[in-house]
Amino acid sequence: QLSEFAESVSVIDIHTECKSSASDSFHLIADVFSGMVDGLVSEKRKELSHTFKKAKSYNKKVKHAKGDIKNVIQRLDDEALNSAQYYTLVLDYMREIGHNLMFITEPSLEHVENNHKPIGPKQTEHLNALSKDIESFVNAAVQIITESSYQRVPDLLKQSEDILNNMDDYTMAQIKRLKKNKSGAKNTKLFLDVLAETKSLIFNMVNLTKSMRDLSRIGGMYYE
Repeated sequence: QLSEFAESVSVIDIHTECKSSASDSFHLIADVFSGMVDGLVSEKRKELSHTFKKAKSYNKKVKHAKGDIKNVIQRLDDEALNSAQYYTLVLDYMREIGHNLMFITEPSLEHVENNHKPIGPKQTEHLNALSKDIESFVNAAVQIITESSYQRVPDLLKQSEDILNNMDDYTMAQIKRLKKNKSGAKNTKLFLDVLAETKSLIFNMVNLTKSMRDLSRIGGMYYE
């Protein structure tokens, strides 16, 4: 927490904290998403509850960090002032990611708690594939951030586009199943809601990575 630093906060302090927080956020995303899929597919209420608590805890943590932003900015040294806007953006995207994780895990938990019909085999197949894609994306993003290899951001963007295209296919397949009466209304709603929220999650992960790139450039840790 930057609020625990000394009276003056430097651009290196900002970058170090954001680098650690962003990497931790990405790892949590993969963990929470995988736990959500496994719990939903296997109808494990306990696992879903644990996953939801992780998302809730993260959301609370980033909300606190965002609320403390005034205290941090007031203590920035002169050289660090230009980094303030990117620090704010990093927190904004982590806050949005917290919302995404809540909106993915809570409905999944409620679905199982309310004993709704389990998701079908095709939904299971698509969610498992999506979970693997998220994990692969997270690993690539973390490597870029930890190594400051932001010249690879275009590759990450291509990876995100592929995931989004796959999700469009999953959405259309679900609509066709619903039309043929091969899927229930509640199952369909949950599945489509998870896909929609995951799309937003992808966008926020991309933007978090871009903001880290910009912050690294301002701090002199990355040059194009």
